Amino acid sequence: MIIKTSKNTALTLYATAFAMVILTLAGSTPALAGTGPHHFLWKPVSESDGKLAILFPNSFMKENVKDIEIISAAGTERPHSVTQNGHNGNRIHARFGKGGSQYPAPATVKITMKDGSARVWQVNDTSNRHEEISKGQPAQGSSGGNGYGGATNGGLDSVLGGDSSSSVGVDDTYVFSKTGTVEIEACLLTYGQASLSVNIINSAGDKENFMSWSRSGDADSSRLKVQGEEIAESNKEVKPGDWTAQKVTIPLSGEKGEKIILNLKGSFGAATPILKVLPNNILTTN
Repeated sequence: MIIKTSKNTALTLYATAFAMVILTLAGSTPALAGTGPHHFLWKPVSESDGKLAILFPNSFMKENVKDIEIISAAGTERPHSVTQNGHNGNRIHARFGKGGSQYPAPATVKITMKDGSARVWQVNDTSNRHEEISKGQPAQGSSGGNGYGGATNGGLDSVLGGDSSSSVGVDDTYVFSKTGTVEIEACLLTYGQASLSVNIINSAGDKENFMSWSRSGDADSSRLKVQGEEIAESNKEVKPGDWTAQKVTIPLSGEKGEKIILNLKGSFGAATPILKVLPNNILTTN
């Protein structure tokens, strides 16, 4: 189909199209969908643990943060983990102990800086993803810089400072009562530095590493190694820069009298790593 237009109409259409191009180049059109480094993001169900994660624009630096809070009808709650390690546009990741839908709506997210300034975002539907290109609104009464957590009870000193406390999750020894094969289940979920290992001690007393895994935190891409070989399915990049450890089951064969030693330790935070021998009738505890 051919549409005939007058010369004046054609010039008008051309001018309109040219103006739209100029407006687009000037940034007058809505931003493209997707999470960017300047976005605030309320993620009610994170890939790593199925619980709430909040990402702040990358203009906020963890070393300058004094406190992070969710304020709702249920009260005030602080994250159990705060990281900023270059992932997702080098944004601060604050992780909480329950899903976003468990917070009454509306909820206010507040970040307080060490200079006393504070910014807030309002989330009207806590059960759904909320994203905005915004540095938040100034919090009322924040200029004084006092009374927003910090060293007081319930503040974030240990989380923001990188709590280095370590705990032993597993330290078990088993003996093969007869020759056979067992299965080891492993998943190194963690919010801090953590490691696991499985070693075999033969009848002569020689020790050999069978399995090892070390991660510096929940975004670390390191994978489980079995006899020196990486297990690709043990850690998956669920989105660019966001790695999540996966549960894997590995067979281990041994001869009667040999021992296997399972060790799991680290600063896990609220994560629940796994290292265990699946039920069998071959091993006995030592």
